[in-house]
Amino acid sequence: MKTIISYNESEVKTDGSLEDLDNGYNVWIDMVEPKHDEIIELATKFNLDPDALETYFNESKKPEVRVLDNQSFTVILDMK
Repeated sequence: MKTIISYNESEVKTDGSLEDLDNGYNVWIDMVEPKHDEIIELATKFNLDPDALETYFNESKKPEVRVLDNQSFTVILDMK
């Protein structure tokens, strides 16, 4: 499941899309149990940090936030 929220200084769109990036919005992409191909697609589109992806793909699933030059990579776990 993937949810995209687009936002700027004056508006939040809960039904956002990646195309909103071209219109000056920031986006939050929430993915639940993403498939490998989905992660690769986003990694290519956003030039995601290779070390952050390596951590994710090695399944060392612990809560993590990485703040990089122009992006944040966050892993949040579901509490059951």
